[in-house]
Amino acid sequence: MIKALVFDFDGLIIDTESVWYDSYREVLLEYGMDLKIEDFSKVIGTTDEVLYQHIRQHATSPIDRGVIEKTAHEIYHKKMGEPELREGVENYLKSAQDRGLRIALASSSSRQWVEGYLRQLGILKYFETVKTRDDVSKVKPDPE
Repeated sequence: MIKALVFDFDGLIIDTESVWYDSYREVLLEYGMDLKIEDFSKVIGTTDEVLYQHIRQHATSPIDRGVIEKTAHEIYHKKMGEPELREGVENYLKSAQDRGLRIALASSSSRQWVEGYLRQLGILKYFETVKTRDDVSKVKPDPE
């Protein structure tokens, strides 16, 4: 018998991943690098260091991580606009709650990032537990 559900955040609750991809791809073109979706998908859910290892290996001009980060964040926030729940998410949460299931969220993103969006989207109330990268010493693919 199912007693609880554990949700992921980025990509499941809201689509942040494709917006981050577009943002980094746009910035990296200035460094002579066309970031492929297949390569970006390998770094989703890991640390930024994994992404920057890839960038250092493939950029054709010297990189400035600080500039890349700042510019990608600016582009991300501009493109993201008002975040929207992915279709059906709130219905799943309500249905689980109505059935008495315990609901948790696990993410390799930061607590501030996750809870900020959950509050903004009005769905934090559904989650009994939220665990983030702040709760572990290693993120994916480490099983911790």
